Amino acid sequence: MEDVNQIKFEKANEILEQGRVTDFCNLLIELYADMTCNCFLRKQKKSIYENQLRIVKQIKDDLFDFHLNLVKGFVYLMNKEQKEGYLYLTNSINIDNSIDLSYSLRASIDFKINPDYHEDAQKSVLLNPSARNYFILAVSYGKSKESLSLEKSVIYYKKAIQLRPDFACAYNNRAIVYAELDDIDNAIEDYKKCVEVDNTHWAYGILSKRLDDVKRYSEALKYAQLGVEQWSNDIQYQFRLGTANLRLENYEVAIKHYEKYLTEYPDSVSTKNHIAICEKVIKRELFAEAEKQLLLGRSCAIYGNYEVAVSYYKKYLIVYPEDENVKRDMVVLEKDIENKSFAEAKKQFRLGAVNVFSGNYEVAISLYEKYSTVYPENESAKNNILICKKIIKGESLAKTNIQLYDESNCLVTIQSDIFFNNDKSLFDEGIDIYFMTLIKNKNEEIKIGKGNAIYKRLDNLINSYNRKKRMGGRFFENEINANKLIEYESNYEIGFGKYEGKKIMTIIDEDPHYILWCIINLEHFSINKSLLLSEKLQIEPGYLVALEYTLIKELLIDKWRAEQCYNYCLDHDDNYDYSDMQGDWGGLYGEEAEAGYWNTD
Repeated sequence: MEDVNQIKFEKANEILEQGRVTDFCNLLIELYADMTCNCFLRKQKKSIYENQLRIVKQIKDDLFDFHLNLVKGFVYLMNKEQKEGYLYLTNSINIDNSIDLSYSLRASIDFKINPDYHEDAQKSVLLNPSARNYFILAVSYGKSKESLSLEKSVIYYKKAIQLRPDFACAYNNRAIVYAELDDIDNAIEDYKKCVEVDNTHWAYGILSKRLDDVKRYSEALKYAQLGVEQWSNDIQYQFRLGTANLRLENYEVAIKHYEKYLTEYPDSVSTKNHIAICEKVIKRELFAEAEKQLLLGRSCAIYGNYEVAVSYYKKYLIVYPEDENVKRDMVVLEKDIENKSFAEAKKQFRLGAVNVFSGNYEVAISLYEKYSTVYPENESAKNNILICKKIIKGESLAKTNIQLYDESNCLVTIQSDIFFNNDKSLFDEGIDIYFMTLIKNKNEEIKIGKGNAIYKRLDNLINSYNRKKRMGGRFFENEINANKLIEYESNYEIGFGKYEGKKIMTIIDEDPHYILWCIINLEHFSINKSLLLSEKLQIEPGYLVALEYTLIKELLIDKWRAEQCYNYCLDHDDNYDYSDMQGDWGGLYGEEAEAGYWNTD
């Protein structure tokens, strides 16, 4: 529509340049019939209206020419010469009082010049009940600060919107009136609707401010960002972005936006105060984190984790470089580490030999390699590593042949181990062979290990969670969920969804597909792999995908458990409890929200 109006406007301007005032007036009336407000006209170049003024000034006044008086009134208003505009529009009304445009234009003139602006707005609606004229009438009521007048303004903005649902400025102006009436919720909704129907509107800034006023900080940031995308040259959005990030405790980001704002408004006291607040909080957090590093360092030193203790002391000294006591403690620890490393290396060699005899060849290789970092010239360690690798390679080839067994025979063997041999190690190995047979038959390329895409994604999530826990930062939902990964046994009760309070084995009997869905879609959820021998699960679609997820999650649980044991003084939390996973959605922070089927009866 704006493109059509632009064509009409340019055509009308050409006609006026030719001196055809009547034709220009008729096109102007036609143009206003399609317009909702003056925003389109305000976007035109100032030089166009200046040229139009020059033209109409050269035309002699005629008190009996309606078209000439309306055109002159319009042109003077566009050049912000309201007194002259008022006189010409009054003349046009005296000549012909049946044209609504004369009234609606005169209603927009300041009340000090036109005290009858409200009556003009009412007359324009009577002559033509259009969205534009209802908008003018609503504006006239909105000029009063009395509640009754403001409420009438809301009514007429509503009528304008009913006629033109895409009337962005009507939503914007009604939002302003709602705010005057202290109805902030409706004001916010109207501002949102304004930028929804016209994403180039200027309402983003005030919308962000109103959201900030009611402490909806994430939304305030969202609309400030949308605003700067549309109005990148408007420096005011830098202030809004700074404030939204300050509220959300993104202090360093907030400072950057405030500093950009100061490039144009260097004397802004409030902006400088906000920067000072951010810097103060950052400094306080920095020193608090340093104190935490010192406590962790001392704790690790007490438990003999000297290397970790030294790393914490170094982080502490970045903030407190003058602390001589910590420097001396660190020197002592470094000497202890040097002496300890040789004793520890010999211990690694002895443990390597023990694991060779126990058949734990990969563990043995790891231990020998640690020994070799201290004694790189020792040939015995190198030879033992080669022997272990040859044995592992031979076992791998043997297992490849085992995997070619018929699946049903493998299952019979496994069940035999359970009921007759009662050998858990053999049972676990049998399950692994059986499951790998299923997976390899599905896709020979699938790897159950670090190279698996599922493994990488979940491992990255927990690593990110632990890093933010140590260094600070906002957690994402999937990071929180991955950190809660547990393996459910058959007698465990589920703590979320439509089966809350029921045991895993009961759910397998009643709705096996739900269990498979949870394994695949919920980062926190896994079950003991032996439960996947259930025939009810095996006949369900998605069984093999869930099997892959289960085996990967088992590897990750074992890995994270081992890491927590080694670094207990870093992350250990004796009070950690999975009870926070109870609730309407199982504490999954929206992870199941997309699966309404599973959580509603």
